[in-house]
Amino acid sequence: MNKKSLAAALIIVLLLCSLLPLSAMAATEYVYEDSVSKPHVTLYRVEGEEAHTIKITFNTNDGGALTGGSDQIILTLPSDFRMPTSISKDKITINGLAMTTTSPMIVEQRLFLTLSDAMNIPEKSPVVVVIAADSGITVNEEANDVTLTVVTTQDTRFIESYPFDVTESEDMPYLPADSNLPVVTVAPNGAGTAGGYTLTAKAYTYDTIDSGNIMGFTLTFPAGTILPGTIDPKNVIVNGQQSSGILVNPTRREIIFTLPVGVARSSDVIIKIAAAAGIKNPPAAQYVMDIMPLKGMVSVSTEGFEIKTTSDPATLIPAPAESIQKIVKLTLNSSIATKNGQAMTLDVAATLINGFTMVPVRFVSDGLGAAVAYDSSMNTVTLTYGARVIVLWPGSTIAKVDNKPITLAKAPVIKDGRTLVPIRFVSECFGAKVDFVSVTAPITITVNSADMASLPTVEAIQASQVIASGGTASGSTGSTGSGSTPSGTAATSVVGKTISLKTENSTANLRSGPGVTYSKVGLLLPSETASITEVSGEWYHIKFDYGMEAWIKSDLVDVK
Repeated sequence: MNKKSLAAALIIVLLLCSLLPLSAMAATEYVYEDSVSKPHVTLYRVEGEEAHTIKITFNTNDGGALTGGSDQIILTLPSDFRMPTSISKDKITINGLAMTTTSPMIVEQRLFLTLSDAMNIPEKSPVVVVIAADSGITVNEEANDVTLTVVTTQDTRFIESYPFDVTESEDMPYLPADSNLPVVTVAPNGAGTAGGYTLTAKAYTYDTIDSGNIMGFTLTFPAGTILPGTIDPKNVIVNGQQSSGILVNPTRREIIFTLPVGVARSSDVIIKIAAAAGIKNPPAAQYVMDIMPLKGMVSVSTEGFEIKTTSDPATLIPAPAESIQKIVKLTLNSSIATKNGQAMTLDVAATLINGFTMVPVRFVSDGLGAAVAYDSSMNTVTLTYGARVIVLWPGSTIAKVDNKPITLAKAPVIKDGRTLVPIRFVSECFGAKVDFVSVTAPITITVNSADMASLPTVEAIQASQVIASGGTASGSTGSTGSGSTPSGTAATSVVGKTISLKTENSTANLRSGPGVTYSKVGLLLPSETASITEVSGEWYHIKFDYGMEAWIKSDLVDVK
């Protein structure tokens, strides 16, 4: 065959290959000996919804057979995808079978799928993963020409998929939704009035140069807004955290503020700027604002909002009442407590149960000032303090805070005919500060009426209820104070001491439990300190002075 004939034959072969469906090529193409075949992804937009159906197809490799009940498929989705905090196991099928035993686990952009018992996949066999449209995963409408990666516990090299676009089909037309944009509400809402601004943004709205917590934001207000020269940090709250520092640039209408812990990218973001900050609304018109996280790559514009000519009287905020402080003290095994120095008697003494201080519900009413309601037909106790509502079921670790379910570290119990509740959980839900020094010293609970405006988020409350190994938990009586008595097998030699980041580390991960399999809840930053309250193996349970609790690996920190 001469060169011209060879060239012609090659062109014909290439043309024939180009006519083959991409999925047919992807299903059999192996790039590495220790990876699955190069995946092919199809993404369908869904009418009138933000959700998207995602189909991923690949083959296991030689020796890559997957065993149901133990092996995993791990998907790393593009940054354009916004992940929910959780996905129900019935929203994902693998080779047509729904997950039945273990729910998917989400860590940032990574999705861990544990095969159910019946999901046995041979080597060099096709795998089709389908993520349902209502899984909660959302996609930027311009997220085209993107890739994801796949790895399994048997084919252990990450393999990148073919680039894929969003597919439109007749039965699934796409209607873009504006609701992905941050939303702004202003109250009081009137031209020239000092307004309070609330900005709400969905998880993964922002792109940053790292994947850690978002440690602050830059807000750019619309033309005509008058900013003061300084803003008190207490007037800026993000997901329950008070700002740790604010810079104001009135000329550019910008405020830049930092957060002590930051917010996880997997959490929705709610920024509240009180009217007391002194930001004066622009003239009456339609506006947008720009938001950009610290270390952000691009700012995000909000949905449009209106500034009215005059404020609706219903939106006017009354002058704040004088702050009222209550200091309540009680001692374990004693039925005598004090409130602002005045003695009060408990119908059941405070008691220590499995490392948790438990008090009668009556104390929550008389001591903290919360309303208490019992429902014998539902076996519930409802505690109400301002806008916060807690529902408890005696004997159950399931509770509701503001109608959102959480898991308690210690269930309420019934003793001598009285319902006892974990005092730290209840107090901190209501924004109170709990100081525990030792099992013989009084426990001090401080309640400020001013703190009602910035109650901890449900997510922060849930994080403080993480159950540690050995059946102990954060939120126990031994969780603060230099003389605390740790529950479980804590090493008493370091409990109560202070940790700080080792100088050779730029940051360190904070975990919800004592191990790398627990979810990341934040970062320890240089110059930050926290107290050790408990030890589990190589892990320290720590508490910051602003109330956050977490676990950190001991070799990442110095102890003093």
